[in-house]
Amino acid sequence: MKKTHPILSLKILLCAWFAFACALCAAPANAPKTIVLHGPEDETATTVDPASVEHGIAYLRHGEQEGFAAWPANEGMWIWGDEILVSFQVGDYSGSDTRHSIALEGTKRVGFARSLDGGKTWKTEFHDEIVGPDAKGDPKTFSANTTVIEKAVDCPGIADFQDPNFCMKLRGDVFYTSPDRGRSWKGPYRFTGLDPAKLQLATRSTYLVTGKKSALLFLTVREIPGFWRSAVAETTDGGRTFGFVSWIGDGPGERAPKPMPKKFPLYSIMPGFCKMPNGELIVGLREKMGKQTWMDVLSSKDNGKTWSKRSLVETGGNSPAAI
Repeated sequence: MKKTHPILSLKILLCAWFAFACALCAAPANAPKTIVLHGPEDETATTVDPASVEHGIAYLRHGEQEGFAAWPANEGMWIWGDEILVSFQVGDYSGSDTRHSIALEGTKRVGFARSLDGGKTWKTEFHDEIVGPDAKGDPKTFSANTTVIEKAVDCPGIADFQDPNFCMKLRGDVFYTSPDRGRSWKGPYRFTGLDPAKLQLATRSTYLVTGKKSALLFLTVREIPGFWRSAVAETTDGGRTFGFVSWIGDGPGERAPKPMPKKFPLYSIMPGFCKMPNGELIVGLREKMGKQTWMDVLSSKDNGKTWSKRSLVETGGNSPAAI
């Protein structure tokens, strides 16, 4: 069987699903029952039959107490052919009309579900060496887990990012690595080289392997002092050190009203990306300014060094994780 890098497979799958879901939701009742997904101009369009799409449950909490399980966009997803690993946060349920319905004081764990048949069936895993940031009721409002940060060490270096069994989980201020498709994990590791006194990190597992020892990381970062925005970092030594590459797009402070009201929500976060066949990088950003929410799409033709505005996708403020 042909080996496919998990990140590339993930992006292909999610791009197709996102386009299909958006088109289906927006279609009128009498619309044709096929959805056409258009790729680059030099590629043939793909037709998807909605009847061929199956719904499955990756994780279901059993027991008397209601549970909360959500945020795979925060915790990560990896694909190796028919093998899929998805991560999410599990906690106690607490209903709310103003925030996410997770009990803030209850037990919270990072869960995993694995499928070996392309998503038809799933088995649950817990790897308690993985600890997420402390949730404050909304995936945009996490605080650093001081216990995890204190345990974090410098990464000794990854032998080969391109190993088909390798995967990496970025979360908050640290990252973890796995040599066996997420069955065991090492870490937490620091992002050595990104100064925590200048840059506050809220990372998610969005990265692009570019070589045996190199990878680009797409990060949510707050420049201290400043606003949360999106950036690119790079490692060229197997994760031993990281260097800042660029900010993605104009900073949210550039479009803020002057003077800015107190407690004015303003951010440009959660970059989701795909790499086109011609090497161009496409990134979606979750944007908010006051009560306005939207998703911007930007592109880079120089491997993330500079960015230009490409389009506006929607105005609901959804996560770009499906790009």
